[in-house]
Amino acid sequence: MTEVLLARLDHRLAGANWQRGGGKGAKPKSIEIPGVGAKPAKSRAERGEEAAQRLRNLGLISATPGRRPGPLPGPTPPGRPPPAAEFQRALEDELLAREMRLANES
Repeated sequence: MTEVLLARLDHRLAGANWQRGGGKGAKPKSIEIPGVGAKPAKSRAERGEEAAQRLRNLGLISATPGRRPGPLPGPTPPGRPPPAAEFQRALEDELLAREMRLANES
């Protein structure tokens, strides 16, 4: 434990001194901290699957390939904005109504 703390302290001080010196010279290199290994890099497929799972959790993509996600469950509580699809439709309706008003005024 002491070795890890000393190694981290040494690394931080070297970086701080380099910054105080105006960043002149070579930036201090990272040092190997005893007992702390690097995490293995994830493959592109693993990163893509994690991103897809996050989107599924948010309801932005369907859990079943080839199907579109359905509406968000439950009614929208008062004082909260409507779900994204309803908000998009309301925005499009408002823009269409404004265009119609402008066309009638001309």
